[in-house]
Amino acid sequence: VVYTLKEFLEGDAPAPNGRALFFFLNLEAKDVTAARSQPKVKRVRCSMSGLPDRIISDSTPECSDLGDKAVYFLKHNDEPVADGSSPAEMAQAVEFGVLTGECLSSMANMIKEIYMPVLDSQLSGEGLAALAKPTAKEAPAAAEGEAEAEGEEKEGEGEEKKDAATHDAAYGGGEDLKVSEIRAEFNQNLIRFEGQIAVAVQQVKGDIQLRVPQIVIDNPDDVVDDFNITQQLELAMDEWQKVISNVNDQETNKKPRGKGPLEEIEFWRQRNAALSSLYEQINMNYVQKQIRVLVLLEAPSLSLFNYAFGELSKLYVEAKDNVKFLTTLERHFKNITHGSFSTIQETLQSMMNAIRMVWIISRHYNTDERMVPLMERIAFKISEKVQTEVNIKTILKLKPDQAKRIIKEAQEVLESWYTQYMKVRQKIEDSGTHIRWEFDRKRLFEHTNYMAKVCADLYEVAVVLDEFDKFLGPELKAVTGESEGIDEVINQVNQLVKPLEAVPFVIFDRRYKNEWLNCMTLFNEDVVSIENKTKSFIEMSFLKLRSAEGAFDLVENFRTIQSREIINQHINARYEDILRQYFAELQRIHELFDNCKTQPPIYKNSPPTAGAILWAKDLYQRAKKPILRFKTHEGLLTSPFGEQVKQRYLVFARAVDAYITNLYQEWMTRVQQTATDKLKQSILKAMVVEGDEAASPEKSMTDSKPYRASDNLAGAPKGAKSKFNTFEMPPPPYAVNFSDELNMIIRESKYLDRMGFEIPEAALNVTLQEDKYHSYVQELNAALRRYDKLLESLSPVETELLKKQLDDLQKVLGTGFTPLNWNSQRILAFIETCDQAMNEFQGLVSQIQKSSMMIEDVVKSIESTVLIQEEDVYEPVTKSNTGITQRVEVRGGAMEVSEFYEMMEAKRMARLDVLVQSYKSIESLLKKVEEVVADTSSGGSPVLASYYHFWEKRILNAITQMIITSMATFLAILQDKDSQPFIQVKVTLNNKDLVVSPPVSDLFRWLRRSVKAVIESAKLFVRWMHGTCIECEPVMVNEDEEYVFNYYELDIAHNPHVVKLNFTLNLALSKVFAMIEKYVESWKRFDHVQLDHNLKGLWDPKRRQMLDKLGEKNMPCVFFDNKLAFFESLAESVRRQQAAKDMDFIYIDATAVAQGIASKADEWKGEYGRVLHTSSKKLMDKMNEFVTQFETDIATDPENLEDLKFVLNRISQISESGMDVELDYLDIMERYRTLSRYAIEVESEESDAAGKLDVRWHTLFVNSKTKDMRLTAVKDTFRTVTQDQAIAFTKMIKEQKNKFYDVGPPSMYEDLDTGLEQVREYQTMLKKFTHQKHELTNAENLFDLPQTSYPALTELQTELDKLVLLYKIYAEFKDFQDTMSSMLWADLDIVALNKGIEDLEKRVRKDVPKELKQNPTCKAVSACIANFKESIPLITDLKNDAMKERHWGELMEVTGVKFKMDPKTLTLQNIFAMELHRFTEDISEIVVTAVNELKIENEIKQIEGTWSKIELEVGTYTKDGEMRGYVLKSADDLKLLLEDTMLILQTMGASKYVGQFSDKVRGWERNLNHVSETLEVWFNVQRSWMYLESIFIGAEDIRLQLPEEAKKFDAINKQFKGIMTTTNASPKAVAACTEDNRFETLTALGEKLEKCQKSLTNYLDTKRGAFPRFFFISDDELLSVLGSSDPTSIQVHMLKLFDNVKAVEFSRNKRNVLGMMDPKKESFDFVTPSVVDGPVETWMEAVEDQMKISLHDILKEGVFKYAKMERAVWIEECLGMVDIAGSQIWWTWEVEDVFRKVGAGDKYAMKELETKLTGQLNVMVAMVRRTDLKGQSRKKVNSLLIIDVHARDIVDMFVRESILHAKEFLWESQLRFYWDRNEDDCIIQQCTGNFRYGYEYQGLNGRLVITP
Repeated sequence: VVYTLKEFLEGDAPAPNGRALFFFLNLEAKDVTAARSQPKVKRVRCSMSGLPDRIISDSTPECSDLGDKAVYFLKHNDEPVADGSSPAEMAQAVEFGVLTGECLSSMANMIKEIYMPVLDSQLSGEGLAALAKPTAKEAPAAAEGEAEAEGEEKEGEGEEKKDAATHDAAYGGGEDLKVSEIRAEFNQNLIRFEGQIAVAVQQVKGDIQLRVPQIVIDNPDDVVDDFNITQQLELAMDEWQKVISNVNDQETNKKPRGKGPLEEIEFWRQRNAALSSLYEQINMNYVQKQIRVLVLLEAPSLSLFNYAFGELSKLYVEAKDNVKFLTTLERHFKNITHGSFSTIQETLQSMMNAIRMVWIISRHYNTDERMVPLMERIAFKISEKVQTEVNIKTILKLKPDQAKRIIKEAQEVLESWYTQYMKVRQKIEDSGTHIRWEFDRKRLFEHTNYMAKVCADLYEVAVVLDEFDKFLGPELKAVTGESEGIDEVINQVNQLVKPLEAVPFVIFDRRYKNEWLNCMTLFNEDVVSIENKTKSFIEMSFLKLRSAEGAFDLVENFRTIQSREIINQHINARYEDILRQYFAELQRIHELFDNCKTQPPIYKNSPPTAGAILWAKDLYQRAKKPILRFKTHEGLLTSPFGEQVKQRYLVFARAVDAYITNLYQEWMTRVQQTATDKLKQSILKAMVVEGDEAASPEKSMTDSKPYRASDNLAGAPKGAKSKFNTFEMPPPPYAVNFSDELNMIIRESKYLDRMGFEIPEAALNVTLQEDKYHSYVQELNAALRRYDKLLESLSPVETELLKKQLDDLQKVLGTGFTPLNWNSQRILAFIETCDQAMNEFQGLVSQIQKSSMMIEDVVKSIESTVLIQEEDVYEPVTKSNTGITQRVEVRGGAMEVSEFYEMMEAKRMARLDVLVQSYKSIESLLKKVEEVVADTSSGGSPVLASYYHFWEKRILNAITQMIITSMATFLAILQDKDSQPFIQVKVTLNNKDLVVSPPVSDLFRWLRRSVKAVIESAKLFVRWMHGTCIECEPVMVNEDEEYVFNYYELDIAHNPHVVKLNFTLNLALSKVFAMIEKYVESWKRFDHVQLDHNLKGLWDPKRRQMLDKLGEKNMPCVFFDNKLAFFESLAESVRRQQAAKDMDFIYIDATAVAQGIASKADEWKGEYGRVLHTSSKKLMDKMNEFVTQFETDIATDPENLEDLKFVLNRISQISESGMDVELDYLDIMERYRTLSRYAIEVESEESDAAGKLDVRWHTLFVNSKTKDMRLTAVKDTFRTVTQDQAIAFTKMIKEQKNKFYDVGPPSMYEDLDTGLEQVREYQTMLKKFTHQKHELTNAENLFDLPQTSYPALTELQTELDKLVLLYKIYAEFKDFQDTMSSMLWADLDIVALNKGIEDLEKRVRKDVPKELKQNPTCKAVSACIANFKESIPLITDLKNDAMKERHWGELMEVTGVKFKMDPKTLTLQNIFAMELHRFTEDISEIVVTAVNELKIENEIKQIEGTWSKIELEVGTYTKDGEMRGYVLKSADDLKLLLEDTMLILQTMGASKYVGQFSDKVRGWERNLNHVSETLEVWFNVQRSWMYLESIFIGAEDIRLQLPEEAKKFDAINKQFKGIMTTTNASPKAVAACTEDNRFETLTALGEKLEKCQKSLTNYLDTKRGAFPRFFFISDDELLSVLGSSDPTSIQVHMLKLFDNVKAVEFSRNKRNVLGMMDPKKESFDFVTPSVVDGPVETWMEAVEDQMKISLHDILKEGVFKYAKMERAVWIEECLGMVDIAGSQIWWTWEVEDVFRKVGAGDKYAMKELETKLTGQLNVMVAMVRRTDLKGQSRKKVNSLLIIDVHARDIVDMFVRESILHAKEFLWESQLRFYWDRNEDDCIIQQCTGNFRYGYEYQGLNGRLVITP
């Protein structure tokens, strides 16, 4: 199953055993026939418990191999790896790395060279230790499906430990069987895995690759007659035969490299791998077709090849068969090689049965010659294993039990090897159906049987060592104290094995049998000697015994120890020594008692007194126990010395008894007072940690001191009074103040009670209440832990939010400090109160944290959302045929970029819609928190301001994370090399121009829009108003546009990570688009195919003219064959070439281009075929005419000498020209065959005539010979004349030869042009001489004269031929140069230049003989060609479009050649005249400068073109339906373009090639900087103008209040509108920002607007000074009030201006304010309506005054009515704040009235008041339970309940603390309300403080806690 990496890491991909591997593998097909242009990426996941045989596989049968790299991930457990894990967490969960190069080979080497040596059983120490203790999760699973290995069993779990049954325990120091088996099994599987990898590598690569001719054969019969093909095949077969024979010889001579059975398997496996590759290559289809051709041809090498291949087949079949059968034994052989003895023992039986099956079935392993060596290898490996494990030098150094076990197992394995063989042999004999095993037993078992006997001897040695080890153990040392003596005997025992360990021979070697017997004899003699020494030592040791009781026990125990009889007799005679030893011990015990009884050593956790008593009793028991033991031995204490021992014991016993009595009495005297004092301590204490006030609770319990109230007075003045015993609540942490001394009393009492002592009453009472106290302590500790846990559960922001509630909770705990103590009866009530308070607080915290969790879920959903996901483009689909999950495209293929953009936008907006809805729900959740904490739900409570700010920051971080993650994901999608492309681009052909659709610029624009949309997603999340959770209202910036405050402009847009990712995405897009352009450019190479010197490509318009000229040149057939083959190959290669290509995320389709190129190539092919046909027709006609003429000439009968010579010459010409004519007609025939081969249309008659040319010529030749025989008699007449002509011709030739050497061509190498003319003259002359010579020769032949030789002519011809070769090349060079010189500069064809000069160079190298290359003429020609070639790259550089006229001028100055630079008239002749090769460096510098200057020039033009079109977006600004002017719209895109352009200009300015354009670059930098600064100022001015325009233009009241500022703004408004009108008419960005001092004008406007803003702020401050409550609202809110003539506009701000006033009640005419109302609809009327007249601050101040006056009267009336009405009725009729204030006034009076009554003698008055208050509470509770109680009344009752409970608790405290006077501090510290008749006002007092009631309307805002 294939998983994605993300699924793998998150745990969706299960790992059965906790560990799993994950590979990214890059696979590429090697086979050419199955090659694909794109590599495939496969993900292979495999559990460690079952690695597949081949990790890498391909869907095609062709061979695949790893590419350059593979990435692997190794996961350690099943736990998912969380998204966003840190690198450290990732490293703990996952290991990963990169495999480079050949991964299979690297993996095999790593396993073989690293892991296998670590697991090798022969290694010791760290390697084994590392594997010896695997955890349950880390233990590797067995590959054969066996049960997982269990770890080491834990001690004390009650499970039975398994016996150590494996030899690995000998090295691991007690390593158990299961671990050893796991390690061995893992090692075996690792070895097998390494072998499988090696086989895979061998099969993939192969050792030998046959060189197979690249000849495609469809039908072997068709190519039998093709000499070239058959010759290649015969050569290949000879090579194959040699390779196969060599391989056969090598494999035949190979032997297995080791002596074990696995080496046998490996030998056959390697042979199979080596031969299979060769065998399969020969059997490939196309190779068999080639062999079939040679079979049909009956090639002579075929027999040798068949023999060699037959031998190869035999070897291969044998190896394959042996591998198949031996593989069934491999598991057993690995157990034999690597397993433990127990594993081998279990394996032997199944292995023998498997060998038996191989013996029966196999075709090769069924003979003694094969089977005996195999079994001999098994015996060798078993013996080697035993010899390794039972190493005489180490085996006896182990513990005896371990050594015995290992030796015994080895012996059993050796014996089982023989017995299992005999059992299987017997089975074969019993069956009677198969060949018996009559193997050589001596070879197989002689050595192993001897080793078994040696193991038996070693086992006997181990038993002797074990017996001595048990006897001379630590028990004997402990009793005798003679460690040295015992160690000496032990040393002698250890020396027993030294001779055995030091033997100089191998003990298992039969050659040393006698030596081994001698060693065993000496060993037995040494054992007898040590036994005798042991007897003597034991007799001496009992005289020095250290423990009498131990010695007594030892004597008793020796009766059961296996030992010699004489030793036991000596021990039994030692009882008298034991009794003397006891007497000495008793004396030491008494001395110890006397020395330590003042400070006795007590047991851990024992109390002091009881511990001392226990110590004394223990000493007594130590003395008493041996006495009791001695009594069991009859007669031991009745002897005289025994009586003396008993008396000594009794004295010691009496002294201990007196000591114990004294300790008890002392404890009795002090325990009473201590218990009484400690019970009066407070039940709680504060832990003040020294040096660390913020220490943990655990540290506070140990390293802290109790907090005392007196600590708070340490810094008080010297004369401060402390009679009031003030208490200030200390800070946490708190602890239970239960004294350790009380615990000590309880412990002492319990210990002493157990020992039977009487316990005093005070201690007994404490002890009897231990459970109660412990219960109190536990419950108090639980409460305090809960309190601490509550504090820990609060985050810092929640702690700040709940500060008030935390203070109340702390006060509840204060009762535990005072007055409660451990004698109080209200401890349980205090605990319940604490639990109740913490329950309430926990409920509050739970509600807040529940809302917080819901908000956190929303925040995390935002944070974890990825707006652009991989699944948007790809989704996992499970293929039904393979079950492999692969990523496939959602839309089934690549799409248009606009479609992709729309799809991604739809998915992005869908996700954002969900997130925005969730984001909006946060407001309601925060309002719930506000309702719980502040009892309001406005969303703007000041109490929660910091809480709102916290969540706003969290949301910002989440949005930032979402956008960054989305951008990173988009970047990963774009850069994912493994994914399929999802955007399609098509390339089409328009004539020879390539057209990309859509253009690259459109691609960039659409994808940039996607990125921008992701970043601007933050705009959908509206910001909250300051200090609230209410979303900001939209602000209108113009008629059509409103601005919403969001997270984008000020936060996301400037985030450095977002900016960096944005830049990275742009780079990634640019990189891909550059690849697209490069790919498109690659198709243009077909337009530059080198067709001929003067042709530029497939679309060259001169094609027809060139082909017409070509037809006149009579080019050879091979020329046309090459051309036709070239164009046919070109068409085919283009058709085969992959026209569609994946470039990252782009799918580019150039199919139309490929088809167009192929069609054009076919046209060329047809044109060349036409020319070939035309020229061939001419040649055939000429040949026919030639033959016809000869036929006519030889038919003439000669009548004179001339006629005779004519006829004879014609006959001679026919004979001599036979070869040339044959070549000619063969050439013609080949031409027509070529036409036929390339399917060029030719008429059948014409083709048949060409095919019969050879027959016609043969007929003519025969006729000429016949004619010659008929003219024999005529020849004798003309012989004399011919001889005279020959002599004269010889003389003339000699004269011309001398002239040739003196002034001829050989001397003209410095003037090649003159030499060329002379060569041509001599060629003409020699042609005449040759013709004359031929005529003379022919005449001599005709007349049977001896042939005259002309050596001078031959010499002259030879020398001239040498020069002709050189001058021919030079002539071609001149022709080529002349041809190129006529080429216009505009038509320059560099390819033709290069090809022409390279052909000439090639001719000089290949055609000129080596001896001629030193000729001066040859050197001169080579120099000319070399100079011309050197100038071609320079010509190429000069062709660059960047070369301007100024650059050509520099070039002319350098070369000194002047001409007019006009591309229309300039030819290469002028260029050649410059001799460019002389000025290489100068030309390069000129060209580089030109290229860079052109680049800068183009970029400047692009900038000028772009910015000439850029316009500012101007829109109308509308306010209240009225068009107020024009404003600039958002210019984000323009600013982005501005930044990019500035960056380009800065780069150009830094270039050294900017000199020609520096003024333009600097000018544009200045202009664009000016534009940037102007736009920034412009938008600031526009923002201020829009803000102030709505104030000064739309609000007449403010204009009247600020007339000067209004006038200034009118001027500003007029000027700004003028600028905007001008800009609207001409919105060009650069012009608008630079004309008419626009920057200075806008800057001045900004300063003026700032002054207006300042004046406006001063004006608002004036209003706030008049009515300070205006400070509670913002400037905009205040302006909305001041700018409105409607007084009711103040209503929306009342909750901010007053604490709990929702609205005021206006009269109908809005001229008066009649009253106020709170959010719960409670209201009251003013005593006197407040007049609404004048400025708003004036009449609002009057409203505030009337509120206070009215509430004063209402409160006074309510206080008066309290005593005259039932309290329940009074509560419902009065205002809520009157209920609270009135109740507190009357409660204050009632308490002070009680004080007066007490002073008058009524001592129960306070208790009666408590009863009364309790009754009032019950009435209130009953009211709450009423279902018909109105909402407002219920709110009042709930608030009063809190106050009444507090009042009742205060009175209850007065009752308990006996507070009976008004001057008591506890009363004065209370918040007391009085109605002062003199002041006629409510007065509030506390201690020395005195305040008036504020009369701020509170409404029904509720009460949570009482604060003093």
